[in-house]
Amino acid sequence: MKIVSIRQGFATNSSSMHSVVRYGNSWNSKTKQEIAELYETSIYGGETEFGWSYDTFSDLGSIINYALLLFIQRYGESIKPDEYSHELQTIINAALINNVFSGYIDHQSIEDYDCVGTSEEKFWQFVHEVGKIVTDNDNH
Repeated sequence: MKIVSIRQGFATNSSSMHSVVRYGNSWNSKTKQEIAELYETSIYGGETEFGWSYDTFSDLGSIINYALLLFIQRYGESIKPDEYSHELQTIINAALINNVFSGYIDHQSIEDYDCVGTSEEKFWQFVHEVGKIVTDNDNH
């Protein structure tokens, strides 16, 4: 296995950091509809608070929630489920019901909206490609 290090996006001198690791996951072969149905039925749940403590999130629910929180940071209150595909509408509506949007991503880690926030296509690419999200800080 070859490891390639690429640095892109926003950089800060904050003590917190989040790393998005793109590698195979168990749902990358599922369709958008299958993912939406799994998320809607809360089989996967997921974390909604991504702070600066050391944690690793590799479940589908947490990865979708992280993507949704980036999405809402990009578009704010102007996010309108009816403007998106049926599958993304299903996910957004389930997130609204489960109060996902009251969650947060640590203030220094939300600057790279473009990884999911520029289009629905990028949102789905993020969900299909990300295998885990690692949060940490330099205070230990």
